[in-house]
Formats: sequence, structure tokens, C-alpha cells
Amino acid sequence: MLWQIVVLLVLLWIYYGHHKNRRFIQFSKCFKNDYKTLPLIGHAYLFCGDGEVRMTAFQLLGRQALKHGGAAGAWFCRKFYVVITDPVDLDVVMKTSFEKATIMQFARNLIGNGSIFAPVPIWRPRRKVLAPTFSLKNLNKFMKIFNHQSRIMVDKLQKQVGAGPFSIWGYTSTFTMDAISETALGVKLNAQSHSDQPFLTAMDRCLYLITMRMVQPWLHFKFILSKLPLYKEFKTCKKIVYDFIDEIIVSKRKTMKGNINDESQEEQDDGRWKTLLELFIESSGGYTDVELREEILVILTAGTDTSAVGISFTLLMLSRHLDVQEKLYQECCNKGNYKALPTWADNGPVHRKRSQITDRNDQDNACGLK
Repeated sequence: MLWQIVVLLVLLWIYYGHHKNRRFIQFSKCFKNDYKTLPLIGHAYLFCGDGEVRMTAFQLLGRQALKHGGAAGAWFCRKFYVVITDPVDLDVVMKTSFEKATIMQFARNLIGNGSIFAPVPIWRPRRKVLAPTFSLKNLNKFMKIFNHQSRIMVDKLQKQVGAGPFSIWGYTSTFTMDAISETALGVKLNAQSHSDQPFLTAMDRCLYLITMRMVQPWLHFKFILSKLPLYKEFKTCKKIVYDFIDEIIVSKRKTMKGNINDESQEEQDDGRWKTLLELFIESSGGYTDVELREEILVILTAGTDTSAVGISFTLLMLSRHLDVQEKLYQECCNKGNYKALPTWADNGPVHRKRSQITDRNDQDNACGLK
């Protein structure tokens, strides 16, 4: 009798899911995908395996979009997704649809209502407050930090010269973490020299566990996730991250409050620069510590992981196309003494070569290297 009840409940659940998704089922017929859609799990079977298998699955879906005119459909259990590779179509979609997919709620478990993942009613007013903070005037003052941290990375990369293929990720990810933590928080983590610090390890594990949950459908259900060891690990790492940032926020508020009437602390063009956290506190007009933490986590996540991916891929492309690499090197040298610290104005050569790198990237397949 019990198994009959279970079967009946499963059938009712399937019917309910089909009825609820009937519009998406009809909509999905507008998009092609050569990979078979299995009952209940859709294309989720492509993601079964280790991290490399999951990355390959994203590439396969991307190539399906390239094959079928820039867009392809994919079912991830009962959720339908449209994979877009056409830049024009993507631009239109991103400018007209601001709500995030439900799968992004997993990122909110760490970042909360930070700007990237926040619902539109929260995101819009925060964006208006935060946008002026990222003006060129403010960003230009961080060049010294970028120069200093990039020199450290270059010195460490020197050890790999002539040593054969190696992973660039460890170098770029620690570089971006050092640069962002100093510009955003005013804290020197020295991640490039000491990558085993508790905060760095905890932050890395949190991002890994969130990503792992996104691509494993059975982990979408909290009642299953809460029974697994990785849930306890995530909560432990999350607490380490929160405690670290909260302590800095409280300390920074006290420092700024004590110096509010001290003219010697005022920012000068050639003097002390303000961290992003200080700029957030000044421009927010009353953000709580939790709201500040959320926005700092957005900066740390986007500024470290995303930037590291971009830098790594650019370096990889330069290693594959030596002619572009040589032209870029010569153009940088022609700007003057190549040993001198670059300024914001020296970014010109990189901007001009970006189009060449992008063109070569298109030739190598936008969804993965052949």
C-alpha cells in the first residue's frame, strides 16, 4: 500500500510540474538542441561527473547555440534555459530582462542581496547609489595598487619560464584577491605569498560549493543538501568570511567617525586615497553593516573570480598567438621605458589589441578551445 501511495505522489508531482511548465514547454519548441532531452532530468545528465565534465557540458551547449543560429534550448530538470551566443541577441536580453533565474538564489546564500544577484526592487536603488563610486577619478587612484600587485605576480611567474605548461589560475586568482582586498577593504592579504589564509580558503570553498550546487540538480533541494557534510562545511566557511568582513566594516566606521572633523584625513589629489568601502559608507547615506557586507562581497566575488578568469583566458590566447603577443609587447615598449610603472593613460595599447585577441578568440571557438 505504501509503495502505491509513493507512486501516486510521484505521478501527481510529474503532472503538476508538466502543467506548471506548459508555457515553457511550448516556448522550448522554438529552440533546437541535438542532445536528447530525458524525462524529469532534461539535459542535466550532461553535467554528471567531475568539474571537467561540467565545464565540457557548458561548452557542448554553447556549441549547440552556435550551430543553431546563436541560441539553443536546454532543460535542467524542470527549468528551461536559453543558451545565447549571438552578442546582439544577448545585448537585447540583458537590457530588457533584469530578474535573475531562480538558480541564482544559491549565490544569495553567501552574497545576500548584493547588487549582482539582488531582486530588481533592491537592485535599482542600490545601483544609483553605487554607480558614482566607480568613476574613473576614483578608479585611477588604484593604479599604484594594481601595479604593485601585478609586479609581484610577474616576479612569481618568472620561475615558470622554460618549465613547460603550467596552470595560470593560481597566479591570477591570488593577484586579483590581493588587488581587490586592498582597494575595496584597505587590507593587505598577501595572498600571492600566503594563499593558505583562513579567509582566502573559506571564500574559495564557498564559491566552489555554490557552483557545485548549481550544476547538480539533487543539491537544489535543501532537505537533501542539509543532510550532507558539504552543507555544514559551507556554513562554517560562510561564518569565517562574514566575521572577517564585518570586523573590517566596524573598524572602518569607527575610524571614519573619529576622523570626520580631522582635515588632515581629507583626501587630496596627491595624498591618501579612499577604499571602496569608505566610498560606499560616504555615498550610501545610511547603509547598514549587512548591506555594506553584501556589496563588498559582490566586489570581492566579481573582482577576483571574474577578473581572474578574464586575465587567465587573455594570457592563454596570447600564448597561442605569438604574433599578437609580440605586437602588444612592442607597442607597450614604444610607450616609453617598459620598466616604468604604467599609468591609466598607458592602457591604450591594451585596448587596441583587445579587438585582435577577440578576433582570434572567435576563430578558436567562442565556447571553448579546440
